[in-house]
Amino acid sequence: MQRFCQACLVRLCLCRPLRDSPLPLIHPKTGEPVDFIAFARTEGRFSKHFDKDGNPSATIIAARQERLENWRILQDLAGVK
Repeated sequence: MQRFCQACLVRLCLCRPLRDSPLPLIHPKTGEPVDFIAFARTEGRFSKHFDKDGNPSATIIAARQERLENWRILQDLAGVK
């Protein structure tokens, strides 16, 4: 069962055990998966990385992949993968 925490949208690694995958985190009210791109859509500082239809740029997609790879490195360093 997934639990939702307000801080998870900002600090996934502080709220979730390393053995778990960072995805999918499910929003309790909408039932939608919450990943880095969903979070970035809610932050004004990332608005330039989305077109007028809400589609993410290549930069933000690459950032999502980079964060996933960093999560995997944390798992490897912790020996939980």
